[in-house]
Amino acid sequence: MDKIGFTAYLESKGLAKSTQKEYLLRVALFFDRIKKEDVQITKPDVLNYLKYLKNEKNNNNQTRNVTLIAIRHYFTWLLENGYVVKNPTAFIKIRGTQVKKLCHIYTGDELEELYDNFYHVYIRSYEPSKYTGSATEAHTRQTRERHFIALGILIYQGLHTNELKHIRLADVDIQKAKIKIPASRQAGERTLPLKAAQTGALINYIRNINHDEYLFNFENQNPNDIIQHTGRLTRDIDKNFKNFRQIRTSVITNWLKVENLRKVQYMAGHRSINSTESYIPNNLENLIEDITKNHPFL
Repeated sequence: MDKIGFTAYLESKGLAKSTQKEYLLRVALFFDRIKKEDVQITKPDVLNYLKYLKNEKNNNNQTRNVTLIAIRHYFTWLLENGYVVKNPTAFIKIRGTQVKKLCHIYTGDELEELYDNFYHVYIRSYEPSKYTGSATEAHTRQTRERHFIALGILIYQGLHTNELKHIRLADVDIQKAKIKIPASRQAGERTLPLKAAQTGALINYIRNINHDEYLFNFENQNPNDIIQHTGRLTRDIDKNFKNFRQIRTSVITNWLKVENLRKVQYMAGHRSINSTESYIPNNLENLIEDITKNHPFL
């Protein structure tokens, strides 16, 4: 296996460094198992290896599909450079029932736009004259700022909504631009970077809140009611928004485009790698051999 040449090919395709590393590892494991030279590999070898991953390594369909993609890239590179005369992965695919896309998956840019729009509509355009009494005015302003801070953490750090109530003021490190997410029933503890767009609003919010323990002081209010209110406000400015699970799904899906599975597992707080793999697009169910071992052209 020509690691240097294959790496250069992957770089030419614009793949992230983490993806390149993942593909190199999967191709190396394939050759370690098959124990054949490049030019000797056949379709049955690839199919048998995919079966081995399923039956002996208990890899799910998403993981095996990533392996197939990696091997296909490798032999495409060999074919383009004249090292082999055919690609043994041709016409092999993992096929099944694709997961129905129930809601819009936001891109990173769309998530930032949603965050900016929320600020302009509910914070910057806030008009105190619409409210009577200083207490009502202050409460409304503080509540909206709290919604905005919560939305930012959901958009940029991809939290479960229930995790918001566990974040303490001490968990927010503005100087290092990091936030610690405490362990919960749903997810493990992790420390994530804050985005530049969040820090100014966080500084102002923390400076003006009247409590000294938790970032979000829900007092006697039900946290779920507050999250639902934030959701209603968000839905008013974006017709694609359904709920905050959709936001978390979008964040994790975007992470998977640029980071490896293990890093995304940590960032998402998943205790099992299988939970992270479930976010890989184009979920497929069953391995179907389009070209069998007895195909006359093998």
